[in-house]
Amino acid sequence: MEANKAKSKFVYPDRLYARCKDNKTLDISYAPQTLEAVEYVRTDAFIEKAAEWLNDTLMNTDFYENEIELMEKDFKKAMKL
Repeated sequence: MEANKAKSKFVYPDRLYARCKDNKTLDISYAPQTLEAVEYVRTDAFIEKAAEWLNDTLMNTDFYENEIELMEKDFKKAMKL
């Protein structure tokens, strides 16, 4: 149980950058070090950002707020399949 509490305090970054160093070593960082760095985005962070965008976009339409919340939940479920 203590391990779960300690784990919840750590904030995972939304993005990581990886690059191959000397064709032997994989270098992973929180910021791109070179132009060759490959960007990796956490799936749940991507889904959250997409859901926020969807919510903001739908707020400017004729949908009711509860309909938008249901669409957002369905969207998140569909993205996790």
